[in-house]
Amino acid sequence: VSPTFSQPRRASAAVTENDTGGNAKRTMAGLLARLVGAIAVWTLIYLWFFKSIVIIDQICHRFPAFETPMFLGLALVPFGLGSSGLVAKSISDILEGIASLLSSVTLRHWVLSAKRPLASMMEALLTYLSVNLIAQAFPASFAVVLPDQLKILDPNGDGILTGTEIEDAVADISRRILLASLATFLGLFFLNAKSPPPETKTWEP
Repeated sequence: VSPTFSQPRRASAAVTENDTGGNAKRTMAGLLARLVGAIAVWTLIYLWFFKSIVIIDQICHRFPAFETPMFLGLALVPFGLGSSGLVAKSISDILEGIASLLSSVTLRHWVLSAKRPLASMMEALLTYLSVNLIAQAFPASFAVVLPDQLKILDPNGDGILTGTEIEDAVADISRRILLASLATFLGLFFLNAKSPPPETKTWEP
């Protein structure tokens, strides 16, 4: 009787193993597709954004009146990307795809620990771009005479705040804030990476 039932059982086990292997391959293919797709999307956005700046500069040289509205409109692009949640989702997809390819528990934990800090870094960088594009929206001919109480805001102290001075001041201040933010999020990554991986945590009564 035993040999009669052993063959169907072995066949059933083989089918189960094949199904499991097929599911694992489909899962891996799906993760890789998400990884490649996210990288491709952000590459296209990067190329389009900086190509747009070059085109806008060329248009503004020919039509100076368009400088302010065009730079203000372009500034909405990184701001919208940063506030939409698309950055966090894309980075999460990329890092989860990378983590799925790693066999080491520690390496997977380090990669996944970077999800929130890296997303915050990218959002900070996009905000930095938006703020500086808004500052560039001031035409070179812009100038305003400051009252005596506000002359401290004028970089050269002549009491006249120009578009170039605004652009330079915003670039300097925003760069310092960006560097401080990046350092903070880098510290957050190290704190997350230092904690034990979830797979190694054990329940203690």
